[in-house]
Amino acid sequence: IEENASFAPKLSKKEAKIDWTMPAEQIYNRVRGFNPWPMCWCLVSDNKTSQTLRVLKTRVENATGKPGEIVDITGDGPLVMTGRMAIRLITVQPQGKKVMDGKAYICGHDIKIGQRMT
Repeated sequence: IEENASFAPKLSKKEAKIDWTMPAEQIYNRVRGFNPWPMCWCLVSDNKTSQTLRVLKTRVENATGKPGEIVDITGDGPLVMTGRMAIRLITVQPQGKKVMDGKAYICGHDIKIGQRMT
């Protein structure tokens, strides 16, 4: 039924940046909806640098903490707090690297509990 069709604006990479204050369910749905393009992403910072991390697959879990804070680094990948509940990063792609599972990302990078993602 063509008369019910509506215009949808083109997605941009800027829209795909993860806002950790959003509820986990919304972030989970955005990750699914923005895959394969423009691909959800966030910034992971240490004391010296900040790198882009693409997020390809997530899972919603219960946890407590501040939005953007890494609260667990065991299991299938880092667990990051959101505005409501938390997101487990199951499949990611660090800047300049190949796609990897969250567990491999934790092993190969200096990720700590309490570290913030933006």
